Amino acid sequence: MLLDITDSDVYAALEGFFKLIVPPGTPIVRGQQNRVPMPSVSCVVMTTIGAPRRIGTNAESIEVAVIDFTADSSITADSLVTADSGGGVSGFSADRSVAADSSVTADGGVSRSGGIAGFIATIEADFEYSVQADFYSPDAESWAMSAELLWRGKIGWAFMPEGMKPLYSEGRMQLPLVAGENQWIQRWTMTLVLDYAPTFTQSTQAATVARVVPEAIDVLFPNVFPAVFTADSEITADSDLTI
Repeated sequence: MLLDITDSDVYAALEGFFKLIVPPGTPIVRGQQNRVPMPSVSCVVMTTIGAPRRIGTNAESIEVAVIDFTADSSITADSLVTADSGGGVSGFSADRSVAADSSVTADGGVSRSGGIAGFIATIEADFEYSVQADFYSPDAESWAMSAELLWRGKIGWAFMPEGMKPLYSEGRMQLPLVAGENQWIQRWTMTLVLDYAPTFTQSTQAATVARVVPEAIDVLFPNVFPAVFTADSEITADSDLTI
């Protein structure tokens, strides 16, 4: 399964954040896009800087997926159920039976809720994610200052979704450009750093009943097992058996 938060989600959240600052209708675009020209009007351009830097270790958990039993479901005497993420296993004795609507609990007991269908493992960690914001406008300085104030305040924290909370901002400066008409274009840039916390989820299946079907190996693989001994076959001490 893919991560629950991707870079596209980060850009979508930042676009909403910048809409708090710039006038309605101002283009807010992602940088480094092929065959996409720069907007010809005042705009905001967002670009990822480097790779997300890990700032925390993995946090892992395992959950048991449970489904309801149907009326004709059963658990046989040789069923084996993993009880917890640590590998603990509980089984059934030959004289123990489980009702059709029962399930196995973590301590090997029986409950009436449902049956174990699988396990769901989740892994998450925190990363420092840096995005450069370039403001192109006669009011670019005001936009950059407003972005810094909001990013470091309660409004920015409340606005950004879980898994993408603001950490800090840095590098606010003026970097003007000269256009093709030899005219100055006002540009202010800054870096917004957020706590990027994606979660990876992996589901696995489990079984409460195992059916063993024997196969005639000598029939399926006659070249491997060419000889079949009958009940009255005799093997002497000097017999030579090869496979």
